[in-house]
Amino acid sequence: MRAYEFIVEDVSDKSAVKNIVDILTTELPTLYRTLTRMAENYYDNHGELGKGFRFISGGATSKWYNGVFFNHFKPALYKLSETLPRNLQNELREYLSSDVHGGGYAQIVVKLIPLLDKIGKATNNQHISVAAKSASKLVDSYYLFLEQLKNDDDDSEIKAKTKSAKAENPVGQQNASVEKIINDVLSRVDKTNAGQIRNILAKTDNKLAVLQKELTNRGLTI
Repeated sequence: MRAYEFIVEDVSDKSAVKNIVDILTTELPTLYRTLTRMAENYYDNHGELGKGFRFISGGATSKWYNGVFFNHFKPALYKLSETLPRNLQNELREYLSSDVHGGGYAQIVVKLIPLLDKIGKATNNQHISVAAKSASKLVDSYYLFLEQLKNDDDDSEIKAKTKSAKAENPVGQQNASVEKIINDVLSRVDKTNAGQIRNILAKTDNKLAVLQKELTNRGLTI
């Protein structure tokens, strides 16, 4: 049985939490291992990560979104919302409601994972909080890996970084690498946008994912 294949109709609060934690710590890492292999193979064959890679990686995230999220993650989140204080319940249900009208997989990264971390802290649920933090680090490791592929032409060094990106990096080293990428990217953006984006990044743990989203939304090409 795959980690997310629990009976959705189970009304147990513990079951809902278990489903959420298992998806964040098992199914999401499986997706990102797939995406990492796709990126490595695409780069080996094409020497870059352009629209073609975005197309095939988008297919993988869409499949995960339409399968795991809609069939298993979303029902568990609705069940979790029933146990939350009103303010957190409203935030989670607002996310789930707005998700129906669009946003797709990207909103899981940008909005849902930070919200689950907030919920875990506020309700003193270490299982949810730890799982959300793990998911956030996973996402940043993936985007860090993509940036390393884009910015490094030394094939042997790329291979070494590929292995490193697949393993869990020390927190301090990873944070320094993320900040280096952010500073490099924003140094090539006008001061107004750079300042606004820095303020947004300061409020999120998924910095590289949000950085990419902000650049896209503002029509900025680096």
